Amino acid sequence: VTSLLKDHVCQHYIFRDMIYASLYAITFNELQNESCELLHLLCQKSLKNDKTLISYHLNKMISTLVPLVKSEKDTVYEIIQFLVIDSNSIISEDIKLLDPFPDDSVFEEVNQSYNLLRGQYSLRDEVFRFTKHGSHIGLRHLFDQLSSRKDELLLVG
Repeated sequence: VTSLLKDHVCQHYIFRDMIYASLYAITFNELQNESCELLHLLCQKSLKNDKTLISYHLNKMISTLVPLVKSEKDTVYEIIQFLVIDSNSIISEDIKLLDPFPDDSVFEEVNQSYNLLRGQYSLRDEVFRFTKHGSHIGLRHLFDQLSSRKDELLLVG
């Protein structure tokens, strides 16, 4: 893996294919532990060599892995923790673009790190962000924001 990622010409293609193959295997429980280990290794190595490798695929990785987390000790959770908490100084701008994590005790530490990085957004910024990067989870977050910030919604119009 390391030797493949050193060749800059093909590293983006190889990295993409390896990520998607790993995510597929994790999602469908085919060699899940081994695939998690490979994905974790790929993420670690790519952050050392070229953070743009992660930047292009971070949203896909996180949105695929979040529904698969069962506990904080889960290998899937460890990958999310590595990307959002351990690597936040390297890919902070990319983490800010992620959809919010579920309000579940399993994601408490990840949510704290994510919210600290992301900060507060105005309702207008939340809507704009959703139109650029929205997903099902993002839609739920936007709905919650619109419901809880009705006074600000009147000022936006």
